[in-house]
Amino acid sequence: ATNGEKIKPTWFDYNNKPIIISDNILPLVINTKVVLIEYLFYQLNSEIVLDQLELIKRGQTIPFFRRSDLFEIKIPVPPISEQINRVAGFKKHEQQKFRLTSFINSIKLIEDPEGIKNEIESFTKQYFPRSEQVLFRTELEFEKFPFTSEEIAIGKHITSSYDKLIKH
Repeated sequence: ATNGEKIKPTWFDYNNKPIIISDNILPLVINTKVVLIEYLFYQLNSEIVLDQLELIKRGQTIPFFRRSDLFEIKIPVPPISEQINRVAGFKKHEQQKFRLTSFINSIKLIEDPEGIKNEIESFTKQYFPRSEQVLFRTELEFEKFPFTSEEIAIGKHITSSYDKLIKH
């Protein structure tokens, strides 16, 4: 659509039957020998395209995009083999985002600290099975804070936190 805050790409498989298209829809025919539909969809929602859309958006009350401006958007189109790899990466990223969002939503429903602890440990074991780091010992706090004020002042706690946590 050419009206609104952002474009809304939609795939329609034309089957030679007449359809009606409103004025705010920009129909395009995609050359699938050059670009994969999934890759194009991911790119149309990428930062590089969203930044360009922000620059060409017109109107304050009802934002819109001029068709001629939409055709000026630059989208990187690597070879099909690289597009396939990128789509696989995009899908993996989306799955991870979905898992993390689901996890966060499940944590929000838990009211007791022990339940939160168990949920975090379960999530970690499920999605990071090679991790041998114990997230919690018996409590959610340290017996002794593992960094001195001097280490914090020079930023050493950022680089040495893992070693200190294991030793204590």
